[in-house]
Amino acid sequence: MLKLTRKSLLISSILLLILSCSPKHAEGISNKMNERYVVPYFNEPQAEYKYDASIQVYGNDLHGFFLLKRLGDQHARMALVSDFGNTLMDFEFKGEEVIVHYVIEDLNKKIIVNKLKKYFQLITQSEYELTFRYPKRIDNMCEPKTLSYIESIPTRYKSSLNNRTVFLMINHKQVLSKIIQSKRRKTIAEVDFYTSNTPDDSIQLDSLRFESKKMPIVMTFKAVD
Repeated sequence: MLKLTRKSLLISSILLLILSCSPKHAEGISNKMNERYVVPYFNEPQAEYKYDASIQVYGNDLHGFFLLKRLGDQHARMALVSDFGNTLMDFEFKGEEVIVHYVIEDLNKKIIVNKLKKYFQLITQSEYELTFRYPKRIDNMCEPKTLSYIESIPTRYKSSLNNRTVFLMINHKQVLSKIIQSKRRKTIAEVDFYTSNTPDDSIQLDSLRFESKKMPIVMTFKAVD
């Protein structure tokens, strides 16, 4: 009986250790919400943005510059131009409407154009309606965590774009670090944003990377020095 008791205590101790060190929620329960979030990138009225661009799409490697001009609230126009100044793509965004002005012949196929429209819209969307907030998840609770560490963990929010679910990872300074687009609980596209602080403490987008999980499309943009 004594051996059995000791064995039971040992098992209980191991289970307690595992459970106490398992991932925990740093904040309260998930909650519904209805809040407008303005993306801190590509959103200055009449501002023009220029990034080095590298795009792999259906076996085509495109290199040049990604150009975008914010024309108004939820209104922008973007173009992808080659190093020699030739236009490769030209799209205009008005709310959730996307107008195709030009796509090079090699990519001017309905299925490709439709995907590019949605993907560029995901990258350049200026605002989202947040409808749900998830609690933060902290790994390895056995190690002490500082407040700054907990704050550095982005919070996941739920929204939608063109009737597709999107999840936004936003930190305590309202900086967007990642967008995940999903369908039937499966990730279909991801956008990662890499930022830094400017001397006046504003946020600067240094680069971004887009990858489709369903189509052979990868895009990388880097700020021009």
